[in-house]
Amino acid sequence: MKHKQWSFFSKIDELIAFYENIKPEICTSLDIPTFPFLFEHWKITPQEAIEMTIKNAIKFRDWKPSFKTTKVFVLQGNNKEEYLECLRRYIDLKIFEQDNTALAFGGIATTSLKNQVEWISYVTKSKEFQEIKDKLQFVHGFGVGNPERIVTLYQLGVNSFDAVTTIIITNTGGYWLRNGKVARHIIHESPLTRKVRFYFNAVSFWGQLTEKFAKLKGININEEQEKISLKEVEDVSNTETYRDTTEES
Repeated sequence: MKHKQWSFFSKIDELIAFYENIKPEICTSLDIPTFPFLFEHWKITPQEAIEMTIKNAIKFRDWKPSFKTTKVFVLQGNNKEEYLECLRRYIDLKIFEQDNTALAFGGIATTSLKNQVEWISYVTKSKEFQEIKDKLQFVHGFGVGNPERIVTLYQLGVNSFDAVTTIIITNTGGYWLRNGKVARHIIHESPLTRKVRFYFNAVSFWGQLTEKFAKLKGININEEQEKISLKEVEDVSNTETYRDTTEES
């Protein structure tokens, strides 16, 4: 986008070929984020960006994967009305009548929590969303990497997230404190300090998230931690069972 390489965003066929090659469990359509600098510097309108996202979604809808996967269709917009209109367009295209589909909110990572709440709640409270939500595998929020935002958007119906926030903070010399603030690195940098910082940030991030979900559920934080630990044990147990079965075979 910054280099005005718009041809990249029409390469949906190349993306589908890539998916066919690596066969991932989740595939996402090629969307065009409606970032403000698109309109301010390159004179691209929100409507043009959304139309390209819709055009790609049609090809993505018609693609018949040779493997089992979940197709994720991304909503785009510059305001709450445009996000909902994008959803309506998808519904009109009968996208969610397919099996194994999911919905994602794109372009929200760089905006304020206030905007995220306003836009997402406007969509998830709509009758259109309510009619299709049970057909969705999940609802994803792209680039939402702050524990406070994750818990807030979770309450609005978003139940899947991704972000590289802890990695970015680590690589830029920051320590993510438990109060949500970031302290800067002040001692000599080395590979060891970076490893220590990444471990610290990962633990701090998970700790904040656990605390906020425990508060949301009205339970003791230890109960939430035990629940998480139990799942990890179950995952390991299932892995061991699978390994034993494989060896027997």
